[in-house]
Amino acid sequence: MSIPLPLNDQARVDRLKQLCPDLSSGRVDVALQGLVELAAAVCETPSALVTFVGEDTQYFRARTGIGLSETPREISFCTWAILDDGPFVIPDAQADDRFSSNPLVTGDPHIRFYAGVPLVTTDGRFPLGTICVLDDRPRELNEAQLANLASLASSVINIIEQQYELIGSALRTENMLDSIADCVVATDAAGLVSYANPATVELLGSAIFGEPIASVMRLEEDGQVLDTHPIIEALEQQATITLPKNIYLQTVDGSVIEVDDCIAPTFDLRGDLTGAVMVFRNVTDERMLARDLQWQGTHDALTGIGNRVAFESNLLERLEAIRSLGHAGTALYVDLDRFKGVNDQLGHSVGDQLLIQVALALEATVKDRGSVARIGGDEFAILLPGEDAESAHGVASDVLTALHTLGAGFADQRANISASIGLVALDDPNLTVAEVLHRSDSACYAAKHAGGSRVQRYDPELAEIESWNDGVRWMSRLQAAISENRLQLYAQPIVSLDDGPPAIEILVRVLEDGELIRPGAFIAAAERFRLARTLDRWVVGEALAALHAAGDIANQFSAVHINLSGQSLGDAEMAIDIRDMIEESGVRPGALCFEITESNAVAELWRANAFIDELTSIGCEFALDDFGRGFSSFDYLRQFDVGVVKIDGSFVHGIQDDPVSLKMLEAIVSICDTLGKRTIAEWVDSDDTIALLRELEVDGAQGNFLGEPVPLKTLLTPP
Repeated sequence: MSIPLPLNDQARVDRLKQLCPDLSSGRVDVALQGLVELAAAVCETPSALVTFVGEDTQYFRARTGIGLSETPREISFCTWAILDDGPFVIPDAQADDRFSSNPLVTGDPHIRFYAGVPLVTTDGRFPLGTICVLDDRPRELNEAQLANLASLASSVINIIEQQYELIGSALRTENMLDSIADCVVATDAAGLVSYANPATVELLGSAIFGEPIASVMRLEEDGQVLDTHPIIEALEQQATITLPKNIYLQTVDGSVIEVDDCIAPTFDLRGDLTGAVMVFRNVTDERMLARDLQWQGTHDALTGIGNRVAFESNLLERLEAIRSLGHAGTALYVDLDRFKGVNDQLGHSVGDQLLIQVALALEATVKDRGSVARIGGDEFAILLPGEDAESAHGVASDVLTALHTLGAGFADQRANISASIGLVALDDPNLTVAEVLHRSDSACYAAKHAGGSRVQRYDPELAEIESWNDGVRWMSRLQAAISENRLQLYAQPIVSLDDGPPAIEILVRVLEDGELIRPGAFIAAAERFRLARTLDRWVVGEALAALHAAGDIANQFSAVHINLSGQSLGDAEMAIDIRDMIEESGVRPGALCFEITESNAVAELWRANAFIDELTSIGCEFALDDFGRGFSSFDYLRQFDVGVVKIDGSFVHGIQDDPVSLKMLEAIVSICDTLGKRTIAEWVDSDDTIALLRELEVDGAQGNFLGEPVPLKTLLTPP
């Protein structure tokens, strides 16, 4: 029986063998089993498989509802599925000439329905196999089920590649111990090469020994050979020499690399000069990365346009020009309407593509009249230096038209893309960056409040909108509560399900007129009016002070969880401040676990990872809170260096009566276990739920059933 083959089938098979060298063992991958069972539950089919298509055999890496562990490739449905990028669906195999006589159809397991999504490597080159669902009766899947199956396919390939990277990392670490990566070259007192390690020989060749260093090691700056070789300079001055940046080395093959080095003279026991030694390394990639990071500091990682930092910098320059030269301009605040619905209906990957297209549409509309920046998840800003309010209103109207046109054809379906736009004229020489942002946000809010898909120019009367007024009042109330020390810390226990010591989560309350107000009433205002960082700083400082004062009493808890806002997570200076606060407090960093939400972390991925790296470097831990609301969460899991995953309570509450939530919970726990991350279930509400969580090997649980929040000082006071 002839079978269709991809054009690069041999390379594909080679890559498969590299990623999964034990395919023929018949081993079931436990990390994938939960995803297979989830696929069957979501698609409502009796069987589901993760398959890998080898040279002659199709292997089942995980399976449910079917007893086979492999089949010949020539009769496999998945051989056909890997030919396309999208889902491959056979509603009724008996009615399909390609499969009607297939022994898997005519005999056991009597396949009538098949739907499979290719498992394509993240570089997009090789379809290794599929995640597929089967049924012994004809049927179809709806769009949501196909989308979920595609999301699970992404999770499967991420797990396979992660497993391969972990093994490769261990091997690379072992090999690094066998050699020195830096280059070392030494000369005698006359500057003739007397020693070079293998790394140096690889760059400069084996003919360098006994030769003058300047003739075999060509160093350049700005394209010009250095007048005096640094080793000769070190010999002449008998002093250590450190080269400046932007020094390049021409290697034996003629290529040029950027190097970082240090040179020191050497002396014998009598103090006589014997030569010099130079240690250098290839920093081409490192310097390129540094330049990339500098670029990323002012650009949005997803869309490539400017970020909030760039916008605020450009805005500050414009405001200074107003004061010094009298130049004016206009700022636009663009907030996409109902963007969350796009993510919910089409998925986060489609939402990301939409944001990229929106950025392109904004730039195409603005052209050379101004600059465009992404300043939030679905928020953009436009600075129009040479436009007055009237002409800027025309630009804003063009933006709305461009977004509507984009939505009409996006992803082959109407995405109903619109935006609320706030317009602020930069005609007041006393304006500050903060005031411009406040006014544009206020005007945008008014446009959204009026139904969206419109432009609203800032007007002082907008402050009378009740909901906006509430936010302004809360801003003042929060500032007063912080300055008057009326914030109070509460703590809720996090129970260990393996009988270990409990942890606690720090919560904040506002005391006002004798009443304790919970965060739900004021967190939104804190975020909107940029007070969240101030609030976070107060909570971290007070929590550290309380833990330090409690001494050994605080050691009864395995960890102390502290929540951080998205504003803090995107602020590199905040990470440094928190690190300094921890070191000054004397509290052990390993006792602290900072909780962040997926939405905040994903908003600025690079900044979030930099923040996490800063604090994990001293021993702190991070937890990803409210995890699991979207299948894209699996893709982001391994991108963040978090040790704990808090599973959103919507998967936990009433789980005994919800088989789909149970399967999803099993998948989350399985993946977290594979990645070495501990899990904590939220909203735990009964002993039956606790028993089920123990059975699933969830590490911890939290909820009012296990303990309501109490004042922190109550827990830290001796009995």
